[in-house]
Amino acid sequence: MNPGFSSIGKNSKDLPISWLMEKALANPAMVSLAAGFTDNDTLPVDLTRSAISDIFGDPEEAKRSLQYGTTRGHQKLRNLILKNLVENDSALDSLDRNSIVISHGSQEFLYQFCELMLDPGDIVVVEDPTYFVMLGLFYSLGVEVIGVPLNNDGVDIERLKDLLHGLSKEGKIQRLKFFYGVTYFQNPTGISSASRNKLEVLELLKKHESQAGHQLYYLEDAAYLNLSFDQDVEKTALTFHEHRDRVVFTSTFSKPYSTGLRVGYGILPRQLVDPLLFIKTNHDFGTSNFLQFILAEVISSGKFDSHLEIIQKRYAYKCDLLDSSLKSHFPAWAEWGKPIGGLYIWVTLPDSFDTSLNTSFFDLALQNEVLYVPGSLCFAKSSLAGEGGRHYKATMRLTFGGASEQAITLGAERLGRVLEAMNG
Repeated sequence: MNPGFSSIGKNSKDLPISWLMEKALANPAMVSLAAGFTDNDTLPVDLTRSAISDIFGDPEEAKRSLQYGTTRGHQKLRNLILKNLVENDSALDSLDRNSIVISHGSQEFLYQFCELMLDPGDIVVVEDPTYFVMLGLFYSLGVEVIGVPLNNDGVDIERLKDLLHGLSKEGKIQRLKFFYGVTYFQNPTGISSASRNKLEVLELLKKHESQAGHQLYYLEDAAYLNLSFDQDVEKTALTFHEHRDRVVFTSTFSKPYSTGLRVGYGILPRQLVDPLLFIKTNHDFGTSNFLQFILAEVISSGKFDSHLEIIQKRYAYKCDLLDSSLKSHFPAWAEWGKPIGGLYIWVTLPDSFDTSLNTSFFDLALQNEVLYVPGSLCFAKSSLAGEGGRHYKATMRLTFGGASEQAITLGAERLGRVLEAMNG
């Protein structure tokens, strides 16, 4: 009998990354350069134990940590987030802590923002390629996704300008809701968006708002903000005061601290805060209070910064290792850029290759016991169906985050054998 699913229930599909993770877990000999896990050896076990001990050393503090919190989030943690942002960019000193909402990882915030803003048939513009989990979310909501190619400093502004002009001319600009960008050490390419690029996107959105009939937002996903190998990072879109009412910013502690804690946050324009909190109340009444207390204790102790230095050096080393391993084992015609932060290296092959799921290339990789993320998963459907579709399918995302040093070198060697075999 028909189960009677909603449109979201009908459109929601299992993400390929879940299947890739299961494959890796089911076969201990399988080397996974696919799932974006964090480094296991640097997980903050002692730091977390110490924080919990300090919290429980004060009986009243312990009770507060084990009780419900507010939907908006633990005030101390929000204050610390704001303090950290301002220390890195004094232009953010006018931000209000009440514009910060704590979430169960940035993914929950992203979902709730989409629930707040999107109806079936609406349009979102994304970078091509982009974070493929968000593509799955957009399609489950019945949204039209339009991709704009990336340059080395962010989204291609001229292509974005042409797209927005076209939407206006076709009378579709009213359905556009926001531009979504992963702006620091992007998942999947490792590219960071320059501050100037962010400003140009904001100016284009502002230009088209009167035709859209509503605010057009820049959804800045800064999940990898703290994973720089160099202390100099670009300014966030929040820096531009005149555009702050159209910037929605999100980041997370999952990547720089612990994926098991699942705590992130979003910063919203004032007019969106209460509506999003209404939705969050329907979801969970607020993020785990205990987890927020742990992070607040770690950050206020000053030990979070020390931990960041450790993992940044660790990821820089592992990135160097993957890069050198690819140089040793990949053919000269394979191309990639070496990122200066994050967890990923993006590889581009000649257009004759197709690395997609259920292809001979992917099957041969499985036979050689190595996993990667097919690049085609990271592009909008309309882009894959267009003129550049063949080129987009000749790509793959490799991660050095969770893999051991041995796995990184072995995975590169195995993939190199696949490339040579398929080229023959």
